[in-house]
Amino acid sequence: MITKRDVESLIDLTGRHNKQELTACLVENVRKISASSTITVYEVFAAQSDRELDNNPSGYVVRNTSHSVWQGEPLAQHEGFTECIATKKIVHLTPENSLTTRMIIPVRGARDIIGLLVIDCHNSDTEVLFMIEALSQVWKSQQFLLDRNERDGLTGLLNRQALESRIPHLFGEKPNSPQGATGASGIKCVAMLDLDKFKEVNDQYGHLFGDEVLVHFTSLMKNSFRPYDYLFRYGGEEFVVVLLNVELDMAVTILDRFRHTVETYDFPQVGKKTVSIGVIQMTTSELPSTLLDRADKALYFTKQHGRNRVCAYEHLLRSGQLQESVVSSGDIELF
Repeated sequence: MITKRDVESLIDLTGRHNKQELTACLVENVRKISASSTITVYEVFAAQSDRELDNNPSGYVVRNTSHSVWQGEPLAQHEGFTECIATKKIVHLTPENSLTTRMIIPVRGARDIIGLLVIDCHNSDTEVLFMIEALSQVWKSQQFLLDRNERDGLTGLLNRQALESRIPHLFGEKPNSPQGATGASGIKCVAMLDLDKFKEVNDQYGHLFGDEVLVHFTSLMKNSFRPYDYLFRYGGEEFVVVLLNVELDMAVTILDRFRHTVETYDFPQVGKKTVSIGVIQMTTSELPSTLLDRADKALYFTKQHGRNRVCAYEHLLRSGQLQESVVSSGDIELF
């Protein structure tokens, strides 16, 4: 029998407008129903490297979101995952001589499966399982709606709203927190990218061709960066990339390789285009708005000094080409 508490739990889920809050709410409500249940959320990515495709005919890799560093695992390493992705339906597993019931629930994004929700329930009561599945279905629907709202309609990348909602997660981790890690694994770099002289494309060829350039540029981004880095369309022809687990010098190398990829690419009808990039290594001692502002200053320097380059804010400071921007304690935090 569905109780008032069950209905309140469902309503609670529908009121969440942030993916992290939504998942935390699901975990809390499932534990209220069955204290012995455990929940794991996996992100799903298309495999890109040969290493990721070895012995992985499904073409997907998954990542346990509780891990503080990237650990890609083929679907086949997890029983039921391949079936769940292929059928896009909930898979129930009940090991022989076990009191545990496992539910593997696919999470649809705006365009494809973006995650798997795995619930191990030690209470096999039919009503308990029914309510857990109902909560999971509502969670899954909310995930789909949030993902669709956070995607740019033209490029399919995360939009500026998505960047703002992820600010605490991306910028706010402390080095000694559970999500942090020692060495390079806890380091992130944020880059701002701007297509050079993009206005000329719209003026000369029209906005439809300009949109086509953005779509091709997005495809180059997706093929050049790792599937678990964060790619955002910040607005117009400006983009933001958050590189995980890399130090600044490596980030500059990765971004310069992408710059060269763009430089040598033939955009349909338009021909050659270039991109300017500013990058900074994230630190937990600075406000997110300060970090983004400094990455933007490095980008602006690049645009003013020849374009088609990658400039790191820290390198420009050391060379005396930029003066450090200081945000006073009285300034307003933008995010």
